[in-house]
Amino acid sequence: GNQASAFRQSTASYFQLLARQMMQNGQSAVISKYVYHCWNSCGENDCGSSPSSSTPRSILSAQCRAIIDSISSNRVVATFYREMLRCSARYCAQKYTHDEELSMTCKLPFLQDTMLSPLIANEELRDAIVNFIILSPPSSFQHYISPTGCPSLSSVDRAVPHCVALLLHLACISCHESDSDAESESDDPNATSVDSYLSHLSTVASVWSEDVFVSRSGVLQQQFVTEFLLCPLRQNLISQGDFQRGMTSDGTSLASTLVQGVTLRLDISLSQPIRMDGMRIAEAMASLLGQHLRFDELHPAIEETMDGKEEETKVDQEKKPRKGRNRAIRRTRQVMIDPDAEYFTDESDSSSSHNGSSMNSSWGEEDSLEAYSLDDDEEDLRRVALPRKLQDCF
Repeated sequence: GNQASAFRQSTASYFQLLARQMMQNGQSAVISKYVYHCWNSCGENDCGSSPSSSTPRSILSAQCRAIIDSISSNRVVATFYREMLRCSARYCAQKYTHDEELSMTCKLPFLQDTMLSPLIANEELRDAIVNFIILSPPSSFQHYISPTGCPSLSSVDRAVPHCVALLLHLACISCHESDSDAESESDDPNATSVDSYLSHLSTVASVWSEDVFVSRSGVLQQQFVTEFLLCPLRQNLISQGDFQRGMTSDGTSLASTLVQGVTLRLDISLSQPIRMDGMRIAEAMASLLGQHLRFDELHPAIEETMDGKEEETKVDQEKKPRKGRNRAIRRTRQVMIDPDAEYFTDESDSSSSHNGSSMNSSWGEEDSLEAYSLDDDEEDLRRVALPRKLQDCF
């Protein structure tokens, strides 16, 4: 028993040392990949409900917490968290293609088991997560070209800020719930947890609403930050009163800050993806405030477009047979023409009718024209001898 316990402790120490060195050397993606595979291969027991349990997932979660607690640099931990988020989103994207299902799947037990406890215990780590993951995202994104021709974030990169917003919300609530249990003097612990979460949102919203960020930041980076702000608005993680309550020293609310950013983005001189970010935030704000707002640019009338295409197709189909009938009539007229008979084309009919009306108006109805004799002796059609010499042709 003692030897087995000593072996487990030495193994755990070696694993923590190896993982810590790889994270500090910039190999967080490798550690994240193997942690996810190990966690996924374990049973589906909830390790968060009983921290002292000896299930494989609880042991792995305890090792992750020990590794994170042993690293003094919050930047290294934030980088590790970012790779964990992207690893989870990347593997979940193979099962779920819809963005909402993907973001909901990424927030499930894996991220909570491996990342939530350190966030609850360390407020500085939560601030580092906001600064290093949301406000300083990686320069290379797995972006794709949308059907409109504009670059857009992939579903994997769009899920990362959603998961960060959800984890921060859970961490703030859990942190102040534990504080309220330890300190019964607190009158309203929920207000404290909301203030902590609103402070993170206000930090991101203030940067998102700056003119320099709107005009000089890349399109993908702005979309990344926009996704972080959309998550609490769409999922009602904050109430309407908290959204309009003043948070800064000058009494500026989160709603006022976002309105400033929306106004900057709706400038017609900006590119389409940036303007659409402002429209998406505006619609989410209106929904949270109990109002209805809908931009046609975000929701094109697909049905009307399809109806218009169907009508154009019908018109084209109706025109094609008519052209065929007109060609057949023309061919028939060409075959039935008699070289000696008098005939008139459509142009000559219209021109003659027009000329006739003009002559009648100028000469009067009493005047008449002498008819031209059409008698022909057909002398030009008589048979002649075939010329055999050039002189006969003359």
